[in-house]
Amino acid sequence: MQRARVPALVLTSLLCALAARGAPAPLPEAPAFFFTADSFHTLAAEGAALEEHNYVFWAWAREDSSVTLTAGGEEYFTDRPDLARASPERYTWRRLGSAVFGGGKIEIACDRDQGVAALCLAADKSFEPAVSWALARSRPFDPQAAPDGRARECRHINMAYPTYTFPSAEAWRERAAHLRNHILAACGLLPAPEKQPLAPVIFHRVERDDYTVEKAYFESWPGFYVTGNLYRPRGRQGPFPGVLSPHGHWGQGRFADEGEPTGGVPMRAIALARLGCVVFTYDMVGYGDSKRQIGHSFASQQNELWGLSLMKLQLWNAIRGLDFLASLPDVDPDRLACTGTSGGGTQTFILMAVDERVKVAAPVCMVSAFMQGGCECENAPLLRLDTINPEIAALMAPRPLILVSASGDWTSKTPTVEYPMVHSVYELLGAADRLAGAHFEAPHNYNRNSREAVYGFFLKWLLGAAPATPYKEPPYAIEKIEDLSVWHGRELPPGALDRAGLEALLRDEAKARLRNHLPKDAAALARFRETIGAYYRHAVYVRGRTEGAPPAAELLGLMHLSNDAATAGTACLRLSIARDDQRLPALLFSAPLADIGRMSRIGAVLVIHPGGKAALIDAARGRPGPLLDALLGRNLPVMAIDTFLTGEFHSAFAPTQRARADKMFTTYNRTALVERVRDIAAAAAFLGDKVADRIAVIGMGRAGKWVALAAPYLPARAMIIADLKDYASESEAAWQGDDFAPHILGAGGLETACALAAPRSLTCFSAGPAFRGAWILAAYVAAGAADRLSIMSHDLTAEELAALAAED
Repeated sequence: MQRARVPALVLTSLLCALAARGAPAPLPEAPAFFFTADSFHTLAAEGAALEEHNYVFWAWAREDSSVTLTAGGEEYFTDRPDLARASPERYTWRRLGSAVFGGGKIEIACDRDQGVAALCLAADKSFEPAVSWALARSRPFDPQAAPDGRARECRHINMAYPTYTFPSAEAWRERAAHLRNHILAACGLLPAPEKQPLAPVIFHRVERDDYTVEKAYFESWPGFYVTGNLYRPRGRQGPFPGVLSPHGHWGQGRFADEGEPTGGVPMRAIALARLGCVVFTYDMVGYGDSKRQIGHSFASQQNELWGLSLMKLQLWNAIRGLDFLASLPDVDPDRLACTGTSGGGTQTFILMAVDERVKVAAPVCMVSAFMQGGCECENAPLLRLDTINPEIAALMAPRPLILVSASGDWTSKTPTVEYPMVHSVYELLGAADRLAGAHFEAPHNYNRNSREAVYGFFLKWLLGAAPATPYKEPPYAIEKIEDLSVWHGRELPPGALDRAGLEALLRDEAKARLRNHLPKDAAALARFRETIGAYYRHAVYVRGRTEGAPPAAELLGLMHLSNDAATAGTACLRLSIARDDQRLPALLFSAPLADIGRMSRIGAVLVIHPGGKAALIDAARGRPGPLLDALLGRNLPVMAIDTFLTGEFHSAFAPTQRARADKMFTTYNRTALVERVRDIAAAAAFLGDKVADRIAVIGMGRAGKWVALAAPYLPARAMIIADLKDYASESEAAWQGDDFAPHILGAGGLETACALAAPRSLTCFSAGPAFRGAWILAAYVAAGAADRLSIMSHDLTAEELAALAAED
């Protein structure tokens, strides 16, 4: 059944009505223990250690079920259900009986197949587990996990992704600017590294009738070499167009010649040189000459934290390859092009997407909505969280582009699926004549037919000499590998890096980039937000392409607290906060107020706990725990939520296991940490929009880090209070397990998040000596908000946190 959305006025009315109710006698302080069905096996095998009490047994079970429990060798039963009234879908607390236990472990057995989702052992006859359960759950009658599909959904390389279009040229330009930055961020190149001298070396010239071949190498980073061959026209006057020619995963890399129907690499360089282009065919990282330095892998969790990947290396090599071509005296730097197939096709469309110096491009057999690229060199972490290759290819618009496809690979549907999507963008920009397609009956290839389609397109758009008849590739002869190999018979230059040396260089570069962007004054703070801030917002990717609607609430139920004088009349609304694919279990508490309309003036509080909202409840007493109590005692409305994979994200029967792809999971999916940051941002947006203009967000324990990461996304008037116990700047250990996020250290971690929070009010407590607070202070001073920042090394009590949250 669909439930009603809850606007602010309805929330206020419900709270007013509940605040007027009375309060019966308080519950005694006595132990109560809850066990969900996923722990029944352990409970039966290992037992429960109990202090001596007369325990009452309760079962949270289907209304239509009869439950039997065995404890200490005795059986206990629920009353027979009234089947005429009982619902098989509704779970309620049912009493089984009582007995005196204690002084050791008691084996307790209950078959979950009876429809039992939880047990409670209460050491007081008057204890009602339903009260504690309702205070801890937004769905106290439903044992299933919250209806949030994110854990079940897993984007991956081989999904059949739907294509999409854009309503206007303006909408596309806005998306294109975002997407270019996202690609650079995913590749760890936002902001771009400082370009060092290429120090190119060109040697071993081989002359043929109408072209020449040379060996060439240069440094993309100091000590890291890009190796390849230059093919140039012979007997003609330049300057010539320059063509960058990356290769794919051919067995012999840039030397490959597999014949028809698949093709190879050198023959296109020869033909393009004969047509009047200077062509640089170079090694993928770990192929050909490059493998003397490093293999074709760069993946590790440590590297992901710093934004280091094989795709970063290859994209930067390609960008520097354009620099190399443009630096040659016989190349026209205003006429640069790129073409490659398979993995070389990916390199082509990624380069053309981010570097507008590519004036003409031909990615072959790669632009697909059905396979996004199978190697880590095509799958930088974060890259395809909400995009697909056809959209990336459309970033070439309005520059000339040809999409070559084949019937025997993942581009088999290009004429009817991917091409129309790309064409729609070219049409929006008034450049439909600059997009072409060529489709052939062939396996995955860069064969003669595909090459000739590209030659004709380059003749028209790059050389300005479209032939009257289709160009036919003349016969060719490929040099021996030793005459093409850069390092054949040579040692690597002094200072050449291996993998460990390159990783150390790039990590040091990332740290230096952060230091160089320290926000020392207002102008530096503005640059910091535009550069490191932009990188951070892509690394902690909260909002995506389709996410625009404000969060809304579904009312699931309501109750009032009346078990003692301190909480009498306190209202509790059970909610589901919805935004896009998020469904957040939430509880909104409000102390009894004479004038609920004051709520917007006194503010509201969002509390995040790593154990979920249940950890904020005193279950044994059936009332809010100390922090909620202190906040409600100051008449502050308080919302508690379960963030991703905490609390009610798990069924009572089994923990929710997230679906995972075999390869490159973080290329296509947010990690649990980033999903939790999204949840905090969504809940804060709802609270600030529907409940109060001014809000405070408190992160307890490990969730303090989550709240700090969410700080840049919180409402402008938000107060942020984050527990940073045990956090150390640049610590890789701080970002493991569920707190893992690619690029987080490269983007500056908590320090960047907190600096971007300025000028919001920010309190970091329990901060250790390894926390780099000076960076954050510099940002707040630059923002003119130093008085709104507090970094303290000691812990804060519940009362101190409540007093801080209540400050105006």
